[in-house]
Amino acid sequence: MGAFTADWLSLRKEADDRARHKAVINELIAWLSEQDTSDRPLVLADIGSGTGATVHAFDVFGASHIRWHLFDHDDALLGRAAGRFGAARVVGAHAIDLASDIEPVFAVAPRAVTASALLDLVSEHWIAALAGRVAAAAVPFYAALSYDGRMAFNPVHGHDARVCAAVNHHQEGDKGFGPALGPKAAEAAIAVFRSRGYRVVEGRSDWLLSNEDAALQSALIEGWREAALETRRLSTQELDAWAQYRLGAVADGVSRITVGHVDFCALPKNRTEA
Repeated sequence: MGAFTADWLSLRKEADDRARHKAVINELIAWLSEQDTSDRPLVLADIGSGTGATVHAFDVFGASHIRWHLFDHDDALLGRAAGRFGAARVVGAHAIDLASDIEPVFAVAPRAVTASALLDLVSEHWIAALAGRVAAAAVPFYAALSYDGRMAFNPVHGHDARVCAAVNHHQEGDKGFGPALGPKAAEAAIAVFRSRGYRVVEGRSDWLLSNEDAALQSALIEGWREAALETRRLSTQELDAWAQYRLGAVADGVSRITVGHVDFCALPKNRTEA
């Protein structure tokens, strides 16, 4: 699951759509509406865009008037996103290495910067650098669906807690941005933006997975097994037994899995508040 393939993004789409925190995204939409007194188009920059999940989310919440610059390392995913929404909506699709250079994001003068399911992959240093650049531009930052380390399973298995701990340890490996913050990312990013005088609105955006998410549950279980195995915190036999039990519960239609996520929106002070 480290590779953000189009198939994986499609598989998680419904869970993401249900989980996204309504009040958090609406806070940014309302802020932009209050600040927008010009006739020029409202242009936002989305980083780690994939196939355009953030664009879709803003459409669902009634902000289809926004124009977007999308930034990702994957040309193929960007092409899908551009085709999905059309040139009138996606005014730029930029294949860049976000790990080494975020300046192109700000070269398009965005009115806000957004990201979905990205922050748990990046390092503390990278988040600090991004927050500094966002603050210098005096624009909002919105981040959705950052994994926060929580997992809950029903029915339970004796290895659930150990697998979760192993997966969370694995999440802190280098994903291309330096040692990843993993489950600590949202908390760390919120603290950085607050230290820069931003007002932060946050809320949980947990995946609540049931029968209708059987394919996603199965993919997660297999991915977690592989991630935990790499840590060597559980034996192959223990992980095989755990995965077999979990996949059996999915097949029987009785599996329920909660995966914890956090959404937040960091808003700069208005000039009148400074």
